[in-house]
Formats: sequence, C-alpha cells, structure tokens
Amino acid sequence: MAGHQLNILTPKGQVTLTDERKMHDFLREKYECEIIETPKEKPAKCDGFLVKSEEIVGLFESKCRYTTLSQFKEWGSLILTYDKVDKCAWLSNMLCVPFYVFIYVVETNNILGWKITDDEGNYLFNFEVKETVTKKCVNGGIATRENAYFPLSHAKILR
Repeated sequence: MAGHQLNILTPKGQVTLTDERKMHDFLREKYECEIIETPKEKPAKCDGFLVKSEEIVGLFESKCRYTTLSQFKEWGSLILTYDKVDKCAWLSNMLCVPFYVFIYVVETNNILGWKITDDEGNYLFNFEVKETVTKKCVNGGIATRENAYFPLSHAKILR
C-alpha cells in the first residue's frame, strides 16, 4: 500500500467517517454494546466488531449512502463489493459470530441493517452476485467488479 492513500483518509472520506461514527453511536445505544473499529488507515477485511461483556458478538461492514430511503426502496437492494462480503463471511465462520451490514442513509437520517450470516458464516438469505460497473469510492471514479446485491426486503429499518 506504499504510496497509496486510502479513500477514508481524503477530505470526502473524513466526512464519511464522521457520518459512520454517528451511526455507530446509535448502534451502541440501540444494542447496548461497544463498537470496536478496525484501523481506518489500513485495508481491513471488516469495519469493526460488536462487543458485549468483553466478548465479540458480531462483525460488521458499515457504509454511508448519501441518498434517501425512498431512493433505496426504488433500487430494491444494496450493492457491496462481493470480495469484501466473502471475506467477512469467512471471518464470521472463523470467529463464530454473525456478520452484519449497517448503512446510514444520510439524507433521510435512516439506518438500515442486514444480518448476512449466522455464527458459522452461512448466508442467511439468497442474494445476487454479478460483475457490474459502479462508483469506485467516495472520491468518485468507476470500477468493474463482482458485486453482491442484498435485497432491501432482508433489511431492517433500525431508524
């Protein structure tokens, strides 16, 4: 990674990080747990862990989407890079904890949550995986990669 700045360390990335941490504060209160983040300056396989009574009870990926809940409903699904999803499912199996995805829908101040795996790393619902062109990162650009499409029907509106 020498010479390569992670997206989260750019000015736009810092705005996203601030918004993600607002969501983390909400999750701490809602689930009465601690949120332990992985290092933001490194390309960790997950964004963090949910901890209760000093025990990891889940791992998660968290994202901000600068859109509205009604726009999400029109799309019908959340798109995440499949490679990251696959690695988090593997970690779920290795650590014997479920894998979650939390999305802060900033424009309408909603938080969506998906429980992706059980504590053995087994996917809890079917989702489509296909190679598509999407926005590369918070800083723009485009990327062609395998993406997972998580149906909105499997999300819980947490706020």
